[in-house]
Amino acid sequence: MLILLAANVNASSQTEKRLFKLLATEEVASLSSAWLYDRDLKLVFDPEFLQAITPKYSIVKLRELKENIENNELSAEQMYPKKIITAGFSERISRTFGKPTVKLRIENNDSRYSGSVTAFFSEDSTKYLASLDKGDAVPIVCESWDISVGVALSGCQLIGEIWDSLFDWSAVKSTAKTNCTEKSKASAAIVLVANLSRYVNEEEINNVIRSEVERTDFKVTGRIRSGENSPMSRLFEKGSKEAKGKEWKEKRCKALDEI
Repeated sequence: MLILLAANVNASSQTEKRLFKLLATEEVASLSSAWLYDRDLKLVFDPEFLQAITPKYSIVKLRELKENIENNELSAEQMYPKKIITAGFSERISRTFGKPTVKLRIENNDSRYSGSVTAFFSEDSTKYLASLDKGDAVPIVCESWDISVGVALSGCQLIGEIWDSLFDWSAVKSTAKTNCTEKSKASAAIVLVANLSRYVNEEEINNVIRSEVERTDFKVTGRIRSGENSPMSRLFEKGSKEAKGKEWKEKRCKALDEI
């Protein structure tokens, strides 16, 4: 009985983590795309929180990355020693030296600024790159950069391909607890996700996660479906109804210790 209980708790924990990672991936994708359009976007997690929970990556504006590399490569090596998360507008989807590549514009086609960066992908990404149209905003994750053929990014994947390995869970918890207040949106979101599995069937949650991450649109954009009748909205609506009036809603920061 104890073994079965431990297995169920662990499974629930993994479901909670995957659901949070899915929502956080959309936040990172939304942030990088908002930078492209030079928009202020009201996110649940602020940029500093998103950077803190992705300690192996540098989340950076593509224009800023390009300008810093071109200005001083040695300085850029110190600024960007980690993997890169960024986004650009697709201008040309092709092959370069036999590898799938996307030429990414810094700004949209109406801009006077015509700078671009070339992103090199693996063959695994080809089926998703094939769905891109010119002008699409493309969030990507890349292993490294160089300046051999202009500024280039290597070992790239679309953000939706790598969503499940972007975040460090220990960093998620420690950052949320350090900055936790009763008005903290980040801690509220984490607690909401953690408690959802108490009130909604775990299989139902996993089915919604699978229905999102297997979509080509998610692989390319990192965005989940929204709207009143979307699977995710219905899931959280059900969880909210079931949890209505429960004690954990009023003890957000304390509840973080239990996640």
